Amino acid sequence: MAASLWTKSVALLPAARICRCSSAALAVHALRAGRFSSVRYASAAALKESREYTTSHDAAREASTSSRPRHDVDANEEQASDTAEEQVPFDSLEGKVSPAVLRALTKDSFRLTHMTPVQAAVLPLLPDLVEPYDPENPPAGPRDLLVKARTGTGKTLGFLIPAVESRLKRIRQHAESVTKELPSANRVTISRAVEQFARKNVGALIISPTRELATQIANEAIKLTRSLDRFEVRLAVGGLPKRPQLREWNLGRRDIIVATPGRLRDFIENEPGFKDALQTTDIFILDEADTLLEMGFREDIEAIARELKPAPERQTFMFSATVSKAIEQIARATLDKNHVFLNCVPENAAPTHLSIPQFYTAVPSPKEQLPHILRLIAEDQLMNPGKSKVLVFFPTTSMTKLYSAIINDVAPVMLPAGSNTHFGELHGKKQMATRVRTSDWFRQYSHGNAVMLTSDVSARGVDYPNVTRVIQVGAPNSADTYVHRVGRTGRGSNKQGRADLVIMPWELGFLTWQMKDIPLKELPVNKLKEDVVALAKKYDEDPEAFTKDRRARFRGGPVAERLENVDDAIARTLHGRVDSMDIRDMIVALLRYYQANYSTLRVAPGVAADGVHEWAAALAGEDIDLRIPSDLLRNENRRRGNDRQNRSYRRDGGGFSNDRNDRRNSFSRRDRDDDGGYRGFSKRDRDGGDRDGGYRSFSRRDHDGEDGERRSFSRRDRDGEDGGERRSFSRRDRDDEDGGDRPKRAFSRPASGNRWEGRGSHAVRRDQARSRREAQGMSAYYD
Repeated sequence: MAASLWTKSVALLPAARICRCSSAALAVHALRAGRFSSVRYASAAALKESREYTTSHDAAREASTSSRPRHDVDANEEQASDTAEEQVPFDSLEGKVSPAVLRALTKDSFRLTHMTPVQAAVLPLLPDLVEPYDPENPPAGPRDLLVKARTGTGKTLGFLIPAVESRLKRIRQHAESVTKELPSANRVTISRAVEQFARKNVGALIISPTRELATQIANEAIKLTRSLDRFEVRLAVGGLPKRPQLREWNLGRRDIIVATPGRLRDFIENEPGFKDALQTTDIFILDEADTLLEMGFREDIEAIARELKPAPERQTFMFSATVSKAIEQIARATLDKNHVFLNCVPENAAPTHLSIPQFYTAVPSPKEQLPHILRLIAEDQLMNPGKSKVLVFFPTTSMTKLYSAIINDVAPVMLPAGSNTHFGELHGKKQMATRVRTSDWFRQYSHGNAVMLTSDVSARGVDYPNVTRVIQVGAPNSADTYVHRVGRTGRGSNKQGRADLVIMPWELGFLTWQMKDIPLKELPVNKLKEDVVALAKKYDEDPEAFTKDRRARFRGGPVAERLENVDDAIARTLHGRVDSMDIRDMIVALLRYYQANYSTLRVAPGVAADGVHEWAAALAGEDIDLRIPSDLLRNENRRRGNDRQNRSYRRDGGGFSNDRNDRRNSFSRRDRDDDGGYRGFSKRDRDGGDRDGGYRSFSRRDHDGEDGERRSFSRRDRDGEDGGERRSFSRRDRDDEDGGDRPKRAFSRPASGNRWEGRGSHAVRRDQARSRREAQGMSAYYD
């Protein structure tokens, strides 16, 4: 593949020269690793040099069951049977798409033969679907699409092919207009005019919910446009430096832009000229629209849509696995009223996850969790020798990091494949370039034994073909997250797959609360032990009969013996080698996760407090001090013994108190019948149970005593039952002793032993004011 990379940086000139040569697979790798944000012209001559990006599983993933195209509401009403004779071939697009695009689909890059249902519903609408908009002659048919299609059904090509064809038609139209304006213009002049047009106008803007999915779409677009002259694909996502992306935006062509909502809106609001250039966009595409809304990008989508040309001048495609009310609202706001809805999901079709065998295990104790996970991986390697591909999800990043290190140490000792098992680690703390490389490695892995340990960055939208098993460790934050994770297996040519959920004893409430409609079967710990050992003994008896592929056979001695001693292998390998601080960070992060998702998990951090100590001891081989923050233990009903750092919060007589070293600071509300009503927010320092300790309060009192009704905000320092010294700021309504009916109102501070007495205190100023009034004959009015 050849590529031209435009840059002003001198340091990138050697890389640019490399990418202009025939071995331009390096250029694609640079893009995928995040070093560049665009790849320009790529010739088909170097396709064979970049076979690592065109693996055979792509064809298997894209070629599936077919459906006849419909241009109205439901594309499944005329869906054909799954026979090859009735599938819609890609050759039927001849004359409807450009020869270079058709060649990339059928021969060079993808080598596809038949369309998937979503492709068969969209692509036959070409070429009329992507005709340039002419306000003087508006199109008779609809231009906007709302497509309901599941993930992994080939919908990426379903919108990329129309996007590329639309851009080619728009460039061709501009070239024709230049020829009409300048009849004497030669080919060089027209080429320069087209290049200038391509650098100022945006062809297609594709919005994706995640960086991984956006990178995957960009890679597919590069493969599709390899044979096109000077065609560029740009990537604008978070996690990569902004300056290189903006430099490529300003210097290069803008044929296809793939972006995430956050980074794109950042450019719109903060980069001069970006918003004006975006207003030239011809096609606006929302991929995984339901996921975009679930992740809270609705406001960003609406803000981006407002900056584009209005419909029908702007063409909009929206692809979603579900069509909820929120999706309908976004469709009304972004799509033209005269749009087409294509339903590529049969009404009677069961959800994808319901066709996958699913099991759950609630381990009896935390120390059983790690051995159970390893046995699940071992079982998959025995059931799929030479092609085991396991995806393990964890709820937090710190747990992903710790368990990745642990399993990497233990695997060579006890897994059937031993050191031939390859591991990948993927989470949000990894740099974007590393995440892209790891994701690409796992996607392309097709022979051997691979395990990817990941957080939720791999849960949605990312296509990993031929995943044989998905293991979820810990309760996911919702049932939807569980379903999306399960959807990573049973895709493409591998329609089998399996899903396992491993939870702690205190997470059982999640099953009854969120998983009522999921067909989960219980898999006890002992049952898995027996099954794995029996399968290993069967392999040990006759490896040649177990698998005919010599490369898939395991080395390192009898497999059953290793699997019978999993607990001992973990103890020998781990105990004393795992950093206690890493364990503590993982435990605290998990408790924070419980706290943040309590409404869906129904797992209180305080309830799990006892269990996590046992869990930490099982990983470290000894008891360790976790030093759990006090705010995570508010739900704990009892105090842990010998823990001076622990604070328990309890409700006491209408208030909430914090007990520590027999001292109580409380915010309380009390209603008492003695001496009138008493309601206050108080701070108490007590040495005992009586009220003779220090007492300071801000209170409101209603008294019916000798002084009449009194309402005051006071501060008291008491030394005994008699009250001691009192200083208050009060409002009094009193009837004087002489029987006068005029109310006396004074804001006073009754002092007893006030050290400021006689030094300008309130009492002195009051007496001085009274003396002046008596001298002026006004005392009767005030008194």
